[in-house]
Amino acid sequence: MSLSYKTIVESKPTEFVVGEERKHFWIHRSIIGQQSGVLEELIDSQPWAITLPQVSKGTFARFAEYLYTGSYTAGGFSLVEDTETDVISECGPQTPADSSVAVDSTPTPELAEDYPTIESAACSWDEPVPEPEVAPLEEVVPREIHVLPSRTKKGKKKGLSKRVCYEPEYTEATLVPPSLSPPQPEPTQPRHDKDTLWAAFKSRAYVDQETRRSTPTLRPNETCSEIYRTVFISHAEIFAFASTYNIQNLRQLAIRNLHETLVSFTLYPDRVSDISALLEFAYKSGEIEDATLEPLRDMVADYAVCHYEDMVKDPLFGRLLAGGGAMTVDLMTKVMQRLH
Repeated sequence: MSLSYKTIVESKPTEFVVGEERKHFWIHRSIIGQQSGVLEELIDSQPWAITLPQVSKGTFARFAEYLYTGSYTAGGFSLVEDTETDVISECGPQTPADSSVAVDSTPTPELAEDYPTIESAACSWDEPVPEPEVAPLEEVVPREIHVLPSRTKKGKKKGLSKRVCYEPEYTEATLVPPSLSPPQPEPTQPRHDKDTLWAAFKSRAYVDQETRRSTPTLRPNETCSEIYRTVFISHAEIFAFASTYNIQNLRQLAIRNLHETLVSFTLYPDRVSDISALLEFAYKSGEIEDATLEPLRDMVADYAVCHYEDMVKDPLFGRLLAGGGAMTVDLMTKVMQRLH
């Protein structure tokens, strides 16, 4: 149930001191109580300002924006510095978000100078085409076989009779039993390949129409010089904040925004580290219970497994795997499911 403007402005503002910078925010108490019972109880228990040193000022500012508008603005991307040449030419082969067609960036080798041409080729249109050689027919050798005697009607035996039968000579090579023929390969079972997993990842639905409200269009990255880890982590921080203070609508909105950002994200080779940083945040948030972050971890791990061939080339991803723990277990379990 939405609050009226009159109810909001007539309620007493509550002061919040956020982050290590001790940034001050004032938010109307009525709108806080509508969204989070945990924060409302915290306000009742503390007559003075509410101090939240573990929350970044950017995350709390997005939370305040959501309270008054029903949406929030994600963190902005930064640009790689010292790009002296064309950025597109340095990005290397791309992995488009909505395309399963691999791009072959191997340059075409130039022809050698002594590469044979039509004029220098061995064959010529004027030369006669030789007749194909025909293998000679196998010679049929007559063999003499003996037929066992048969009885007459009166029980007398007839003598052995000889018949001449024309049969080809068989060798050991021709006497191969049919059972020793090479086995035919059995049809392979369909497996969960990269395209199948990616299609399943894109089709996920994290939010209903009521929670969607007036969410702004999310901007996809355009070049490899755009560092998106700040964008990813801003959604993850809002999800963690909403999970901690039981703000269910904001929690669903944050996971939906992160999912749509990942779907539209072009995974350039230079930007794989942005996904690794998101994985590190999802599994290194020690102050938050693991159960509350399970949807976030599951989604980010599934994305990494969809692009596992690209992820393993990133040094940060390798260090995270070597560190063991819940992330390594989750990733290896999902990789095995993809292979089998």
